[in-house]
Amino acid sequence: MIKKILISQPKPASEKSPYFDIEKNYGVELVFRPFIKVEGLTAKEFRQQKIDILSYTAIIFTSRHAVDNFFMIAKDMRLTIPETMKYFCVTESISLYIQKYTQYRKRKVFFGATGKFDDLMPHILRHKTEKYLLPQSSAHTDEIAKILTAKGLNHQECIMYRTVSNNFTEEEIKNFDCDMLIFSTPTGVNYLGESLPGIKEGKYKIGVFGPTTAKAVESAGMKLDLMAGTPEYPSMVAALRSYLDKENKEQQGRLSLPLYVTMSHTYPATLHKQERICSKKLIDAIFAGTKSRSMSAFPLRVVYMPLDEEHNGNSASEQEDGNMPNTQRPKAKMLISVPKRYFKRAVKRNRVKRQVREAYRKNKSIIADKAVALAFIWTDAQLHDSEQVEKKVVNLLTRVKEKLEKTEDGNHHATTQEA
Repeated sequence: MIKKILISQPKPASEKSPYFDIEKNYGVELVFRPFIKVEGLTAKEFRQQKIDILSYTAIIFTSRHAVDNFFMIAKDMRLTIPETMKYFCVTESISLYIQKYTQYRKRKVFFGATGKFDDLMPHILRHKTEKYLLPQSSAHTDEIAKILTAKGLNHQECIMYRTVSNNFTEEEIKNFDCDMLIFSTPTGVNYLGESLPGIKEGKYKIGVFGPTTAKAVESAGMKLDLMAGTPEYPSMVAALRSYLDKENKEQQGRLSLPLYVTMSHTYPATLHKQERICSKKLIDAIFAGTKSRSMSAFPLRVVYMPLDEEHNGNSASEQEDGNMPNTQRPKAKMLISVPKRYFKRAVKRNRVKRQVREAYRKNKSIIADKAVALAFIWTDAQLHDSEQVEKKVVNLLTRVKEKLEKTEDGNHHATTQEA
């Protein structure tokens, strides 16, 4: 089951990004971690190209990185860009980004309609007499230069920034817990293929954008599970949604009621007082962070901590309680927190608590045999229907159980080796 996905691109700046909708709708956690980073050339390195920026009358921008590094180099070289300079941008968003450095003038800024360079050419051809400068990355193709040359335009390409690998640290490799990796470019494919244990054995699902990246994955000896940038799935969001839909259908039987019914003879479908965390000492221990871990399934976040003998002991009143035999006494304990900053009115906070409590009561058999303290924390300012809340609670309980079992297996293996 896919619960955590690593995407090799920067985190979207807008909260309205469809990636965040995937997190909400499918209960997965998305981690945005680029495998490459952009470094600008220094003024000294740029001077080696022997290019006089002020001798050009128009600049062609193909990305925001080009905009940032063009104006950064101009500043480092103490150049004042004249107001007569014209800017030709592949997309409208890049043209608007120029406002960060200079005043936006409609007669000086031009952009294409679809994001393709061919759509920008009509604007460039209307200004044939201009002398064009094309800032580029060290890793670039000559397609744009060939188009400009074919049209007989006076132009010059220059390198203003470079892309370098942003490799994982040893700590990141050691604590890697994602179930799926999404490669947006071929960069990082070979590196992770050698550095990440189990990736070639199919331990992780692999997704890519475009045929070039797909070829790099297959050449590295990895199994390809998902591909975007095709006529069927033009975007990664569309491909990821389709894949998760299929994955959920396959897993539907595993998280259905029969799993809980199997345990119902051991743990009754009630939520006893002793299953709720009331001890201030235990609450402080959970949120202290020394032994606790957390995970999210929007709109819920759970902080969990394995219970030792100090915190797992029942009070005298609970031990004397004859209503629940020891064999039916769950080891897991829980609490629910709904911050006031999300809901000012108590009636809404209480509704959320009831939803989470009921979802936990119905599905507690997933984790009831584990000695663990669970703190469910609400993280959204909107109310959700009970069915959706229950799905997220089941998702979190299942993931916590898997984490605990993995830790137990590791401890058992270490003990066996010592013996």
